[in-house]
Amino acid sequence: MLYLPPTFPSDLHDAVLNFLEPLGLDAREWHPPIPNVIKFVRKVQVEWDPEGLLFRPCEEKREEEKWIVLWMSGLEFVELVFDSTGVKLDLFIRRLKRCIQGAEPIIIVEGLAKEIKKQKTAEKRAHDRAVRGQLGNERTKAARNEPPSTQGLLKIDEEVLENALIEIQLQHEVRVVHTDKTPDSAEWISILATDIATIPYR
Repeated sequence: MLYLPPTFPSDLHDAVLNFLEPLGLDAREWHPPIPNVIKFVRKVQVEWDPEGLLFRPCEEKREEEKWIVLWMSGLEFVELVFDSTGVKLDLFIRRLKRCIQGAEPIIIVEGLAKEIKKQKTAEKRAHDRAVRGQLGNERTKAARNEPPSTQGLLKIDEEVLENALIEIQLQHEVRVVHTDKTPDSAEWISILATDIATIPYR
């Protein structure tokens, strides 16, 4: 069973349900301490008998899996990495691991490459406007004394971003999956759900 958070964007929520339906996986709702976290609960009806080398029926019970999946947008990830305090990402990962006891998180980051490109384009345009203003370009004379718009602009250092991804995966031992669009994220969630569901049978 997948427990989906109500904080998911509606298009992602619907896409996940569409992928899960043919797999026969049950989806329910929960309210995690961190937004956009999925947890998994297994309905156990058989248990492995190591002596008989087979699965035997047992009284049905539910066991919470240690795996959790966090979905986040590329912008959210960039804001975590380039937080002015320098500790927000580390604290976030530690909080994520406390969502359930013994949690093993997997993070799906959607649209990070697109976000980097968008922020760099905005930065370049702001720089170009400033240069044209200094050169006295006729089209910008009226606004020459106004500072270029940098609202919502983040200075992205790709090396810092890459180091943060390495830190998450090596130091915190958290797997990161990159996706481009919502359908890709939904498909990855269904793939991970299937993988987690089949762990006892491997």
